[in-house]
Amino acid sequence: MALDGTPARVSGLIDFNNAYLETPLADVGVSLWQAGRPAQDDYTLDSRRVSDLVAGYVGQRRLPLSAAHEIATFIRARGIRLMVRSSMRRPRDLRLPLQLVDWVAHHQTSVAGFLSDTIGGGV
Repeated sequence: MALDGTPARVSGLIDFNNAYLETPLADVGVSLWQAGRPAQDDYTLDSRRVSDLVAGYVGQRRLPLSAAHEIATFIRARGIRLMVRSSMRRPRDLRLPLQLVDWVAHHQTSVAGFLSDTIGGGV
């Protein structure tokens, strides 16, 4: 985002063909798809990275404890959306996104658990 003025206001957006309007919880989940992983080519989430990002978010905007499962679902949804878009545009290896979607599905309860701990600490 491009900011301008005092106080800063959004004055523009650099769109890499992935920008769209979504609910705040989806924004958190989409951010965690990338920022929650220890490395670009990793197919797991790092609980510390996830907690740090969510703690920063909760420091600015309160979230209900019930948001934890929704955020975990939005992480998976982001991966599925990327796989669908990629396969429609050009064939490519979808193993990594599929592995992360699968990992989040199998660890949904633990991901939601540390999200709840972080959200609860910020409320």
